[in-house]
Parts: sequence; C-alpha cells; structure tokens
Amino acid sequence: MLGASGGDYMNFKLAFGPLVAFWLVFLTTVWHAGNAASLQICARYLLAPFYDPGCHPPETGIKLIAIVIMLCILYLNHRSVTSSVRAEILFASAKFLAMAVIAAVGLFHLIKGRSAGVHNFRHAFDDDQLSQLAFTDIARAFHVGLFPFHGWTVLNNVTEEIVYM
Repeated sequence: MLGASGGDYMNFKLAFGPLVAFWLVFLTTVWHAGNAASLQICARYLLAPFYDPGCHPPETGIKLIAIVIMLCILYLNHRSVTSSVRAEILFASAKFLAMAVIAAVGLFHLIKGRSAGVHNFRHAFDDDQLSQLAFTDIARAFHVGLFPFHGWTVLNNVTEEIVYM
C-alpha cells in the first residue's frame, strides 16, 4: 500500500509522472457523469415499490431522491472520514453478501436440475451464439462484470486516515 493518499492520482504520478496524473484527474471529472446516472437508478429502485408495475415514478421525484442521496453522502464524507470508511465497508459487505446469495441460489437450482438453469447454459458456448456477439455486447459484459468491484481504489484515497482509525 502506498504511504500517501490520493488514489489513482498518486499511483499514476509515481508511475508515469505529474502530467499523466493530471490528465487522469481531468478525465475522471468527465466520468463522474456516470455517478449521476447511478444515483438516479438507485432513486428509481427506491421509488419503484411504491408504484404499480405499470406505472413509473415521476422524473422529478427520482431526481429529488437522487439529490437527497447525494447530500447524505456529502454529509457523511464531511462529518468524518472514519464514518465514510465504515459506510463503505458496510455497503461493500452487503454487496458481497448479495452476490453470494445470488450465486448460492443459482447453484442450488442448477444442482436440482431446474429447467431454467439447465436451459440457459445448454448452448452457452456454441459457435453460432458466439459469432452473433457484437463488440458492444462484449464491452457491456465486461462493464457488468466489473461493476461490483467499483470502489476498490477507495483504499488509496484514505490511506492516511486509516492509520488513525
């Protein structure tokens, strides 16, 4: 682990110099538009149980809930780094627990021989299926596969604060 905080910026600065590190920070500000989309998706999921299956929550409500979530995260980060690190650990643990439950249920259905589990994997790697894949399908698969591991760089962002926990 690096002895200085700064996350990816410090990693790139040590490896490639300050110019590359600056461009990394500059470009990641553009990538944070994805965080706004993630907040809106989270707000949509939070509001969905309160509406009938055919009805969609209003966009204004979704955006207001997303803003409230963002303000709660900002307050938590402002309050103390220790509490934000604990929240990060809590959410990461919940994420891994959810993935373990999904994997266990899927394995249970495969072992039991349920038709849905067996049917989905019967022709998974046939040549005709692979030849129909587009580049966007492969990119989407990587994105979905790596999404649960987002946040692994947070450890380098708070290195100095972890020492004092």
